[in-house]
Amino acid sequence: MSEPVTRTATVSGPDPSETADSLGPVPHLVFAFGERGARRAERRPLFRPTVELGRGGSPLGVAPLDDKRISRRHARLERVAGRWQLTDLDSRNGTTVDGQRVERPTTLRDRAVIRVGDTLVVFREAPMPSPIELVTAADFPLVGISAEMGLLRHDIADVAPRPIATLVLGETGTGKEVVARALHSASGRPGAFVAVNCAALPPPLLESTLFGHVRGAFTGADRARPGLLREAEGGTLFLDELGEMPAPLQAKLLRALETREVRPVGGTGIHPIDVRLVSATHRDLAEAVRARRFRLDLYGRLAHWTMRLPPLRDRREDVPQLAAAFTDRPLDAGLVEALMLHPWPLNVRGLRALIARAEVGHDGPLKLDRRVRAALEEDRRFVEAQADEAPESDEAPAEALTEAQGPRPRRRRPGRQTLEALMTEHQGHVAGVARALDASRQQVYRWLRHHALTVEAFRED
Repeated sequence: MSEPVTRTATVSGPDPSETADSLGPVPHLVFAFGERGARRAERRPLFRPTVELGRGGSPLGVAPLDDKRISRRHARLERVAGRWQLTDLDSRNGTTVDGQRVERPTTLRDRAVIRVGDTLVVFREAPMPSPIELVTAADFPLVGISAEMGLLRHDIADVAPRPIATLVLGETGTGKEVVARALHSASGRPGAFVAVNCAALPPPLLESTLFGHVRGAFTGADRARPGLLREAEGGTLFLDELGEMPAPLQAKLLRALETREVRPVGGTGIHPIDVRLVSATHRDLAEAVRARRFRLDLYGRLAHWTMRLPPLRDRREDVPQLAAAFTDRPLDAGLVEALMLHPWPLNVRGLRALIARAEVGHDGPLKLDRRVRAALEEDRRFVEAQADEAPESDEAPAEALTEAQGPRPRRRRPGRQTLEALMTEHQGHVAGVARALDASRQQVYRWLRHHALTVEAFRED
């Protein structure tokens, strides 16, 4: 593996630790993309009740913006009745919020993407953690300028030196192995980082892979193998897709963790181990424990500390940096805006695949062309197909569906503004929105995902 390098997350402007509680939500702007490409952590707290965006050096401005397509006084943000509103100041090229042109004062919600000229800004009401230097592997950097990534860096820095078992949870493609490698790199442990995918091997092979085997233990065992628990001596063993581990192996792993010893398959000898375990899964392990598919005692052993990785759709300001990391081509602002507004069912993995697809047949800047649009639409259809994963609303019991009633007919999808208005009216209660639209709650969740909206954004504090 490559030698560790230092990656630094920096915060521009006033030090938030001197002006606000670093763990509390702070309204601020994140300048994520501009004329010269992805920006690096240019974060501006909104301490004044009125702020202007533009090329001029207005006393109300956060800073002059270096963008030829931005007017001198382009747009204004104002705090009105506890909410931030954005107004376009009759700018030459207009202003958009989440892809919609601003025609009148528009209320901003957390993670709103503002476009002025070719500059993309994300409005956040989130913690502003102080900057931190974190040693990570050169091939596996923790890319991101979002508050979520800042807090994740703090957690890694706090937990890495402690030899406690860590469970990393997150959707497919959110970077669970990247976090595991960062934990190892920052731990100072002298041993190796060793990884295994528990879902990729059949149970007998997984057992011998983890615990080793002696010569002749089974057909094909022509020589002894130490197993990954011993190969990771003094280092870190990463168990990916832990939720797929069969019950007999769960029991054997629990025994090894309790005694800190392993016995190879077919052998009688005992070998002591000193290994730090980091596990990951996209499964709901708590539900697996309730269903008795996963041992509660093993869960307790592996989850001394739990890290939940946010999906890419919840950290939009990280998309430009990630996209730039996957290509050496310039990125067009229209493409980056579309990428920031996409729901990304496969998260960072999906973004990497789309950038690779966008590079095919092009030598110049990557743009939002026909093929990229088709790929994004294909991804959106995939999101809509995941209706069975939509959570039930807490506000009302599940709807009874009799045979006489039959399934609800498929409804025409409402526009983003209509859905936002209804969600605001019902304060984020999906059951009320479903009644207003004469649709099921699962259908409303599908529409929310299609428009990259979250229920939490509409809940009143």
